[in-house]
Amino acid sequence: MKKLFSAVVFGVVCAAASAQTPAPTPFFSVSCEKVKPGKGDEFDKLMKDSVHKYAQARVDSGALLSLYVLRAVQPRGTSNECDYEVVAFYPGNPPKPLGADEVDALLKKAGVGMSAAEYREKLNGASELAATGIWRQVARAGTPGQKGDYILINYTKAKDEQKWVGLEKKIWMPFAEELAKEGITRSWALNLRVVPEGPELKYDGVTIDVYPTWDAYFGFNSNPKLEQLWTKVHPDLSFPEAMAEYETASTQILRELWVVDDVVTAAK
Repeated sequence: MKKLFSAVVFGVVCAAASAQTPAPTPFFSVSCEKVKPGKGDEFDKLMKDSVHKYAQARVDSGALLSLYVLRAVQPRGTSNECDYEVVAFYPGNPPKPLGADEVDALLKKAGVGMSAAEYREKLNGASELAATGIWRQVARAGTPGQKGDYILINYTKAKDEQKWVGLEKKIWMPFAEELAKEGITRSWALNLRVVPEGPELKYDGVTIDVYPTWDAYFGFNSNPKLEQLWTKVHPDLSFPEAMAEYETASTQILRELWVVDDVVTAAK
């Protein structure tokens, strides 16, 4: 499950609020976008201009805490389900979808210069929405992700969800806190899927590791501080023993690398 010493582990993905201030468990949505052939430049322009402005208006209105745009690094290609993931964190329960009139008003306020119908037509012309889902963040360590950070998403199928969550909080979270304090990583999060749900789904949750640079990710395994930090946090628990515990509660089925292309937060 982890990539420590041979391999370490979204929360976003990225933490939606400061780790120093306890906060209610945040819900967030994830929209998987597949860019249409030959429309990459058009999609990038839409995301960096119109979508960013629209998201800023929603954050400023209080409907969103923050929004992250993630771009796939590995794997990539035509067979990949998502080229981008748009992750929106909410201050409470997920709000109901906006009506066309409400979207029109927000677009006008944001200075986008398009109606809701035109906005959707532009997006649909450059990409298609491949999948959506609602998640909740149940644990985190470190500070919020930033533009340019690299994110390792670990998709996990739970054998015993309660036990898996307990192990993550007891074993990995305190270690992740030390990694963040040392600047080896920026943050870590544990997220569980809310909808869709069911036993036939390939995975039930994800753990997220956020790295401040490309070199921080690829240099993780060779960092000489890892063993020292692990022993500091778990003096009576070896890493192989910890991994044996994880195997009784969950199975990691997939690992993907993403980069934070954009971040929208409240103006300071």
